[in-house]
Amino acid sequence: MAVTLGEGFLAVAILAGVGLCLLGGYCYRRWTEPGVGPYAAVAVVLGLGGIAGAAVALFYGRVMPEGVVPLWSNVALTGWVLAMVPWVFFAFEYTGRYERIRWRTRAAIASPVVGAMLLLVLEGIAIPSNVLTQLFGTVALLYTFGLVAVGSYLLVRTTYEYGHLSLLQGASLTIGGVAPLVLLNVVGTTGGGLHSAVVSGIYAMAFVTPLFGFLVAVFRYEMFDSTPAAGAIGE
Repeated sequence: MAVTLGEGFLAVAILAGVGLCLLGGYCYRRWTEPGVGPYAAVAVVLGLGGIAGAAVALFYGRVMPEGVVPLWSNVALTGWVLAMVPWVFFAFEYTGRYERIRWRTRAAIASPVVGAMLLLVLEGIAIPSNVLTQLFGTVALLYTFGLVAVGSYLLVRTTYEYGHLSLLQGASLTIGGVAPLVLLNVVGTTGGGLHSAVVSGIYAMAFVTPLFGFLVAVFRYEMFDSTPAAGAIGE
């Protein structure tokens, strides 16, 4: 059986997801600098989301019936939402804004994200929701976007302020966190009107982009060899 172009792109997405998981595991074993743990969690959770979404798409075969595109894009988007919780913890720890975050504080920050994940799951399996659940889910999604914005701002600002860091390092990290949101939303909102190969290609880019950005930050700019946290904590 011949492999279609769309299936090839989905395979690329799975490989990118595997790459993110391997990168997260490598960073966690290789370094002990502030922010390594949350960063590894971001990469692994994001990678697993990409793998799961592509697997759901491949399960439905070459012909994706109406309603399937939001399902498998929402699976991946749910992984992205979950990954944004350790994302903001990574930004706090890596930039030295908070050296230690209590578990109660972590739980308080993460709790609204559960609502966003619930909304995505309900939409994906086509369960009707009332106005209250939609409002709660929308607020939770906006809260998640806020986490992304705060984390991205801290990373870009810190790499700009410290002379030994490159602004491109902060940009590559930010692109890695934001790109999946933008591209997965394109898949979810316009996927039904596009050719399946185009949709699959956009989906693949949603995970190839963060993999590339994270690899550049880790190996090109050696982000964990000289972290800004020490200077911030010293001040």
